[in-house]
Amino acid sequence: MEGVGLRATVMVLLTLLLVASALLTVPSLASPVPIADEGIKYYWARTYGGVAWDEANNAVLMPDGDLLVIGCWCAWDVLAFRIDGETGDVKWAYSYMFGESQQIYGASLCPDGSIVMVGWYEDEIGTHTLAMKISGMGGVMWKKTYGLNTFFYDVVVAPDGHIYVIGTISIFGEGDVWLLELDSMGNIVSQRAYGGPEEDTGRAITLTPDGDLVIAGSFADDLWVFKVDPSDGSVLWSYLYGGALPDGGLDVLSTPDGDLIVLAFTYSFGAEEIDLWVLRLDGATGDVEWQRRYGGPGFDLPEGLDIGPDGSIYVIGFTDSFAGLSNGAFWLLKLNGSNGDVVWERAYDGDKQDLGRDVLTTADGDVVAVGTTSSFGVYVDAWVLKLDGEGRIRGCALCHDTSAIVAPTTAVKQALTIGGATTDAVPYEIAVSLTDIKDEMQVFQQCWAEVDVAPPEVSITNPVGGAAVRGTITIQADASDNVGVTQVEFYVDDELLYADTEPPFECEFDTTAKADGHHTLKAIAYDAEGNSAEDQITITIDNTAPVISSVSHQPSAPVEGEVVVVTAHISDATTDVHHATLYYRVNGGAWKSLDMEAIDGGWSAAIPAQEAGAKVEYYVEAVDEAGNTATSSIYSYTVASKPAPSFFGLELWHILLIAIIVLLVVLIIVVLVRR
Repeated sequence: MEGVGLRATVMVLLTLLLVASALLTVPSLASPVPIADEGIKYYWARTYGGVAWDEANNAVLMPDGDLLVIGCWCAWDVLAFRIDGETGDVKWAYSYMFGESQQIYGASLCPDGSIVMVGWYEDEIGTHTLAMKISGMGGVMWKKTYGLNTFFYDVVVAPDGHIYVIGTISIFGEGDVWLLELDSMGNIVSQRAYGGPEEDTGRAITLTPDGDLVIAGSFADDLWVFKVDPSDGSVLWSYLYGGALPDGGLDVLSTPDGDLIVLAFTYSFGAEEIDLWVLRLDGATGDVEWQRRYGGPGFDLPEGLDIGPDGSIYVIGFTDSFAGLSNGAFWLLKLNGSNGDVVWERAYDGDKQDLGRDVLTTADGDVVAVGTTSSFGVYVDAWVLKLDGEGRIRGCALCHDTSAIVAPTTAVKQALTIGGATTDAVPYEIAVSLTDIKDEMQVFQQCWAEVDVAPPEVSITNPVGGAAVRGTITIQADASDNVGVTQVEFYVDDELLYADTEPPFECEFDTTAKADGHHTLKAIAYDAEGNSAEDQITITIDNTAPVISSVSHQPSAPVEGEVVVVTAHISDATTDVHHATLYYRVNGGAWKSLDMEAIDGGWSAAIPAQEAGAKVEYYVEAVDEAGNTATSSIYSYTVASKPAPSFFGLELWHILLIAIIVLLVVLIIVVLVRR
């Protein structure tokens, strides 16, 4: 196919440039192995290699955040090495040799943490397909070939562990797309070829959320995308997208909602030479939702694709279109997933030539770019960059902003009816020479940045949440950080009150500036990196005293020996009455206090009984939850003498007088009777 041939020619030229430029490379000094600190993120650019040609073509994000980098070692052997996802330190590194030369094109993570890799190897007989599974520690679990003079280009593993491999085979013409379903041990479950009379290529495969397969590649000189039901291999839809010149698909991924992001190269719609081309397709119908090309006057070659946690699209490749770059650079773009607009674009290069091959995004939005460099390292080396969410390494001079020409393209979906045929390949176990190369691998560091990502901790300690306050108060906050707190801002109802830059972190707040009622206090702590944390509480401002009314005492005219109960109605408009106190004194003496009790909607306390003639004065004092105090007027009463005892309303002398009279009458009667 002319399009694939053109792309191959471009890659050969780039390879020759890498070799030539690498001969002049002087490696930088290796830096010490860092130790990961809690709350610190590391961003870096590092080369990995030996004394010969080494490169990185694929990367897999492992479940624990480590990175598995896959490429070639000493020009001809398969290379796989695992590095710490935070620091880039090498955990293990192996080379795998099956024949005279071998290459891995695709890799995919399995549900059990193992990795399937596919590609080809060559021996004295010819070129063979290659599929192998390695453990997370690099050990070979199985390795097989499935045919002669064929290639495998990509692989995807389903949640059930079944493996889908895409490659090339000649059935209908010069080359056709070959789809194999393998079980977890590499045994063939099904196999089928798709194509026409010309050279057709499947370069990428992905699983959709509903379990179907989508393959992207080239049919003659057009971008070809088709969808397959994996249960029987039937084609659900098949379409061409292209122009008058060669165009071809290189990668495809499915979005969570089932749409498809297709990465392609285009000559038909390029600015002058080959350009990156990205299309978003409806996964159910293949309709184009948007399509755009990105490039400049030179070669802009796409290589890898990823979709970030927020739906953004990341594209990596090679460019020599922009002034200020050397012989060509890593090129990385972040696109808006909904419309293809460029969010940012960066090139990374040294003084030679550097090629971006694959890109990954982490769950927290960092970016990992892998490829090959002749600018750094020993010769031609694998190059891995750990970048922040903006595609940068702080302080790194290797990063350059670019300004691609971005334009919509006009490819029209064209239905393509293709032939499909069952193939009869048989898998064979093959021998492998496995070599531990960790001690041979040299690591050189070009850029390094430590970024504090841990937010501070902050807590408002005074007042406490729910407190009632009045007057001028001191708001206090405790704040700490793994590196250091630079500032604490205090807010009242989201209005900045004060910013304190040194501990103890506090500020004065005149509550009378706010109306009585509920208000929000907030403290925001910042560290030097700009990370922040906040604490928020609700308080009640109450600058109004309680109201005391209906003060009375019973009995209203007490006599000696009687206890007098004083009652009062006390209310507060904003908060509750915290407590009330009854103060009293007798005959102008010292004031004494009694705690009042809230009973039946009022407050009461009992003044002890006093002697006759005593003058008792009293008043009520009330305090609300905020500490506001109200005092009633002074009230008084005089204790009367206790009245003499009486019988039917008669006093004692009345009774005695009556008794004497009765006695005299009785005596007179007795005397008269005796006569």
